Amino acid sequence: MVGVTARLNALAIVPYMRWSQVMEKVDAHHRTETLQGFQDLQLGLRYILTNAAVGPGRRIFLGVNVAFPTAPSYSTNPFGPAADTVKHRHFALGTGATVATIYGEWWQRSEFPWVTGVLVRYTTGLNESSLGFKPGPQLGLDLHAIGQSYQVWHAYPYLIVRTRWQGRDVWADVPAPNSGGFFLEGSAGLNLELTESVSGVIRFSGPLWSQVRGAQQSARGVDLTLRFIR
Repeated sequence: MVGVTARLNALAIVPYMRWSQVMEKVDAHHRTETLQGFQDLQLGLRYILTNAAVGPGRRIFLGVNVAFPTAPSYSTNPFGPAADTVKHRHFALGTGATVATIYGEWWQRSEFPWVTGVLVRYTTGLNESSLGFKPGPQLGLDLHAIGQSYQVWHAYPYLIVRTRWQGRDVWADVPAPNSGGFFLEGSAGLNLELTESVSGVIRFSGPLWSQVRGAQQSARGVDLTLRFIR
């Protein structure tokens, strides 16, 4: 992320993912394998409505990110007529489509022991891939809390509750059977103040509850972040 003006930030995101599965029953749909690499490139702009950098106050941001189909995507429609006979994957590094996300962030710092934040975002596919894939729309709400009145191992506790509604993916104008639903996830970690200009976050996340269509995987993860202030 770089500052274009005093109120406008430009950012680029290149996620790296490693995905593995172990299957007892092997068929055209499933097998033991690992997929890893860079995902679709995201470019975005974030506008700062207000930013109380020091002391009590609030921060309000509005932004838009666009993910471009730069990563390898699906080679076969996993729900097409030949899906039972052609070896294929139900997961890919890229979607093969252009996807846009609009979001808003609100942060409040006061005498309250916790810094609180709210993030609202909406994601939608702008087109279909060459195979007719279009990712389902998503609407999410994240609630953040960062402790500021006490420390744990010289770091501040960081808690997140994340809710997400996801519409069904579409393949060749047909809704995918194992997609869509409502998800509730939790995250807990530590916000590390390493120096006056360098901070870091270590955070563990996992599912709390979900109501989904069909059979879907749940994600557990670890986030490691370093932030440099110039």
